[in-house]
Amino acid sequence: MKCLTATYGANKAPEEAAPEEAAPEEAAPEEAAAEQEMALLSRLKDLMHFLQPLINEDVPTEWNSLVKSGLKFRYQDCAFLEALRAGVEQWYGPGGPCTEALVQLPVVHMMVTQHSLFLPSFLRSRDEESGGSAIRESLTDLLRSIVANCPSVCDKNHFAALLGAYGATLGVTDQKILLLLRAYEQNNLSLTDFRLLLWGPAAVEHHKTRKSLGKSLWQQPSMEEILTLLDREKMMKTILNFPLHRKLTAEVLCCILVSKNGLQRICAV
Repeated sequence: MKCLTATYGANKAPEEAAPEEAAPEEAAPEEAAAEQEMALLSRLKDLMHFLQPLINEDVPTEWNSLVKSGLKFRYQDCAFLEALRAGVEQWYGPGGPCTEALVQLPVVHMMVTQHSLFLPSFLRSRDEESGGSAIRESLTDLLRSIVANCPSVCDKNHFAALLGAYGATLGVTDQKILLLLRAYEQNNLSLTDFRLLLWGPAAVEHHKTRKSLGKSLWQQPSMEEILTLLDREKMMKTILNFPLHRKLTAEVLCCILVSKNGLQRICAV
């Protein structure tokens, strides 16, 4: 953890580097540093399980430093986000040490969701391909782990961002976002204010309008607005290839997630 923290500080994230394109001779050291980071992250995930019963006063200090520097310099690094999720599962889950010295999960959640790169990384864009974003999937996995181990972080104000990231498809990322929405509802936060659900960029725009006009002038989206979100080609693929064994009940979400990126999610319709 000390090595990773030092490496992140020494090698800034690409967005903080100079705008000029690096020369070929300068790219080689950067690639070597990236490979070193990957090796360190892999080693850290392997050691987490063995470190769990050996938590002492030194570990929280190093973990806290890694969380802060990693989110500052490697926010869009899927490998770091996966290591952070693994740490949340190992050290904050049932049976974990969860010492008071460790940075608390509400703080980690705040650092993730209030980061300047959260919305650009998490929200779905209008011209995005159906395959989705690897960063969005990693962020979704991390948020699911935090919510599972600390339900108090759930807030109804998060629904706008979650629906803005959702694409209503059978892709793995969309299924994981749906599981995250389900976790919010299991923690007594209802989607009743979104009775007619919009998703993707349309949900974000609708939330902005609702927030600016206030409840007195706000109206529910019309059915026509919702139907315009359906892609004709994707719906045709859904009709021809939808897995008939799939149930419409939520219990099916507990099984292994299989990506069907080209298909619309009938439950959402």
